[in-house]
Amino acid sequence: MFVLVNNQDGSIFGAKTYSVKSQFATERSAKAAATRYSKEYTDNEFGRITFDKTDYTVTEYSDYTEPQVTVTKTIPGTGETKTYSIGINSVGTCTDPGTETYWSM
Repeated sequence: MFVLVNNQDGSIFGAKTYSVKSQFATERSAKAAATRYSKEYTDNEFGRITFDKTDYTVTEYSDYTEPQVTVTKTIPGTGETKTYSIGINSVGTCTDPGTETYWSM
């Protein structure tokens, strides 16, 4: 499996959305997807995601190490402010303790 890794922050493109494929069977298919994404996700005034092919590197998933980030958020339901470390691809998803979805599952 191959993924498109952001050169600036180490996140995987499309990891947080269901509408964008983020894992590919071959390196060639990942490169082809990068070309398609660069044509489809261009700069726009609507705040939609953008993709610049030069900002991403095709990486084998087994070689990928997810960077950890430290987040400080108010925990829903309790109102407590907590600081915790989480993988960059998990921030804002259902596996993030700072989201209501995490606590309602």
